[in-house]
Amino acid sequence: MNRQDDLIYDVGANNGDDIEYYLHKGFRVLAIEADPTLMEPLQARFAGPIADGRVTLLNVALAPERTTAPFWICEEHSLWSSFDREIASRDGCRTHAVELQCWPLRDMFARFGIPHYLKLSLHGQEHFCLADLSPETAPALLSLELPRDKHEAQAILTRLVALGYRGFKVIDQTNYLQVRIATPTLRIKIRRRLKRAPRLYKAYMSVKLGLVRPFRSRGNATAGDSSFPVGSSGPFGRDTDGPWHPPDEALRKWEMFISHLPSNDEEQLSIWHDLHASLHGTVGQRD
Repeated sequence: MNRQDDLIYDVGANNGDDIEYYLHKGFRVLAIEADPTLMEPLQARFAGPIADGRVTLLNVALAPERTTAPFWICEEHSLWSSFDREIASRDGCRTHAVELQCWPLRDMFARFGIPHYLKLSLHGQEHFCLADLSPETAPALLSLELPRDKHEAQAILTRLVALGYRGFKVIDQTNYLQVRIATPTLRIKIRRRLKRAPRLYKAYMSVKLGLVRPFRSRGNATAGDSSFPVGSSGPFGRDTDGPWHPPDEALRKWEMFISHLPSNDEEQLSIWHDLHASLHGTVGQRD
């Protein structure tokens, strides 16, 4: 398998907001999206880059083996579509299932090459992708959603260390900053109160998902200012906030963070934190 240093895998591309950023950084993009209803908008949005070979779209899902399986479409928030019906139907959202073609990650690598950066946005289904990686095929950079269960988080970190990753960051996807230990914010308190009134909460989420949060790229002066709409994965590599940490320090910070959450916290499906891992990131430094 050949390494493609100019290639990013956007697994869980959704509406393509991250693709815009990757193209701006000068990378080619393999965009893998399971939701078939998003294919036509993606094809229209990236018609030019598709035509000149900078973007490749695949309407498939990643899985342990080549197969087909039911995929649950969330009809109100496409970001929540998942193989897990409970995730797709959270907060009472309507869902329907489609039969979807599934590929293992190793087959993608064999066909398209090993990417520089692998973005996994699979809502808790990333474990079989990690199982498909080896130290010889591990991308230089990788990110995935970090579970709230500390044992699951530890298993992920242990697997990444075995693959050769040495630098880690836990990024809060509400502001693209590394996690800080603090009491629940006013925003979280308000959201908890709104959840007692489902109609108000749905209206709040509809507004929230339409907002755009600005983020200034910190690590690369040539990147300029970048804006990341709500739901995008945001910066990667040197553009992420703060220094790289060793795995034990990253896990300690994460365990401390989740230990400060209320025991009856209802935000586990709504607050999103990504774990970023680097093969070459120097611990204590940005790169």
